[in-house]
Amino acid sequence: MVKVGEQLVLWLEQRLPLTAGFWLYVPETNTWRLVVVAPQVREQGTLKIYQEAQRALMQFKNHERQNADLPFSLPDVYAIDDRQQLVGTLRTLAERQGRSTDLRVSRTTANGHFIEDAYIYTT
Repeated sequence: MVKVGEQLVLWLEQRLPLTAGFWLYVPETNTWRLVVVAPQVREQGTLKIYQEAQRALMQFKNHERQNADLPFSLPDVYAIDDRQQLVGTLRTLAERQGRSTDLRVSRTTANGHFIEDAYIYTT
């Protein structure tokens, strides 16, 4: 899951102006979301991000993974605006650790928000 998520974030970064990408655990649904953060969401919406993500996932499945099942699908990808409070919270946590890439944070609080679990590719 982590490796394919990283590949998707890198794919999207080459095509769109992303400012962050991370996995976020959602305890209420016991699921993980791959969150991609882009300023364009604010003005243009999420459609382009989801189209590119779907294109990448199809290519990963058909070529790189030799038709193997991927560990996640498009409904697990969540595009948000870079002004979301969640993004600021994860940036604060990354700064505390002195890192902004490849960082796992678990059961911690920043800016008054509790993060159950997250894996940050980039903030």
